[in-house]
Amino acid sequence: MTDGSLRRKEATVVIRDSDSDQSQKESSVLRSNASSTHELQDVLLEEDRKELRKISNQIAKSKREQVIVNTAHRFAEKLVSDMIATRLIRSDVWLRNAGYLSKVKLAKALGLLKREEFSICCVLASAKTAFDRLNALLQKCRAKILHIAYAHFEKEPPKTDSAKPFDEIIRLLLAILSAPWLQIRFKTKVYDLRRRNGRQWSSLMKKTLWSNPDLLATDANSPENLRAIEQVDLQLLRRSKSKKK
Repeated sequence: MTDGSLRRKEATVVIRDSDSDQSQKESSVLRSNASSTHELQDVLLEEDRKELRKISNQIAKSKREQVIVNTAHRFAEKLVSDMIATRLIRSDVWLRNAGYLSKVKLAKALGLLKREEFSICCVLASAKTAFDRLNALLQKCRAKILHIAYAHFEKEPPKTDSAKPFDEIIRLLLAILSAPWLQIRFKTKVYDLRRRNGRQWSSLMKKTLWSNPDLLATDANSPENLRAIEQVDLQLLRRSKSKKK
């Protein structure tokens, strides 16, 4: 055997059967946890995603840019209002009388909107104002819309006259804006599920801890503990759905 082949042989990583089995088990657990997460989100957010698709289809079918902007502006206000409602007591009283930009600024102050989402809300307001006053979209506003959309993917925006159809760009902005809304909706619905079924949730959680005492020694925010809670949420959701049938 030559020195070269010997070095290649020494460099080869040998995986023992036990290591391979352990790796397969860990991969199986990760896949199971991921599928549980997706199932819980899919069920709880089913109606919200239907609403997103409905608005997206409305915008896609619209021919006039003004109609597209007005539809997107109304929906953006709804998303922001829904997010604020999770933070304020008697939010309906304030939201009923507050203007669009006041809601957007409050949502940013509460940490519900990051810089990108805040910019999307503001540029939609500018676009609506332009159509209301001038019946046309200013070139500066159109360039801003393109910049925000393409910057999300770290790409340089194309020239205005060579961009994608206007409805696609607006739908992309709403998709970016809807991400934090879906996260908040998911957390709210999980909380409501536990609140409505408090005794059952506690019972299932006790059984989970009894079957795996090591969870008692882990931090509350550890991945293992969070996965266990998620499994309990999913069991509770399945039981509540089976009762309704």
